[in-house]
Amino acid sequence: MTKIDRLLLCSCDASMTLDKASAQAACDAGEVLMVKALCEGDLAQAETAFAQDGTTLVACGQMSNFFSELFDDLQAPGELLSADIRDRAGWSDDANPAPKQAALLADAVLDRPATPAREITSEGTIMILGGAAALHAADKLADQLAVTVILSAPVEDLEPNDRYDVALGTLKSARGSLAKFEIALDGYAPLKLSGRTAGQFAKAVNGAKSACDIILDLRGAPALFPAPEKRDGYLRADPADPLAVERAIFAAADLQ
Repeated sequence: MTKIDRLLLCSCDASMTLDKASAQAACDAGEVLMVKALCEGDLAQAETAFAQDGTTLVACGQMSNFFSELFDDLQAPGELLSADIRDRAGWSDDANPAPKQAALLADAVLDRPATPAREITSEGTIMILGGAAALHAADKLADQLAVTVILSAPVEDLEPNDRYDVALGTLKSARGSLAKFEIALDGYAPLKLSGRTAGQFAKAVNGAKSACDIILDLRGAPALFPAPEKRDGYLRADPADPLAVERAIFAAADLQ
């Protein structure tokens, strides 16, 4: 049985009742933290718990992917487990859901054999960030992948083409991993495909959102994620190092 150092119990905005004593006994947790909205207003308490060494059990199944990504982003030193006690017990018609919740928590900490790897499908949509080096990479990859270039600033002599999309934008946030990246951009302005003057962009908007399978970061700026070398699907290179850029392009082509 896995040793649980801390158990996070969330009432999901007071939509179910919880019994701290039976939950703690079920998984033999060292400490128990009870909150109302762990994925929203009480998120800071989750971050504090994840920052500690040892094993944390989050009694929330529906947001397990969210907490797993947060755990990775924080480069948390311990281990994270989850259990669904809301849908399978907390929202049931039982007058006293505590025994079933306890059983689910006890089951979550049982030792199990290793499970097979999760299958991930990358369709080859790639977002390339940067300047001139990003356009160079787009030219190289456009025949293999579905390319969108997000330029940090306008580039001289830029003309529209039908091989890949180009836009201006400032990255606001990025999350996810290979085949499931989610991107938010401010100042997003796609390159106009028509007009008498080359290199014209549409009116910029904030809060634009997009998704892609792969990110190739050629901005020459700090990485988008902690421990970037461990983030599947995220590639980066110094745009001033042509050899590093070519290696990143080659690696990107292999991620479809």
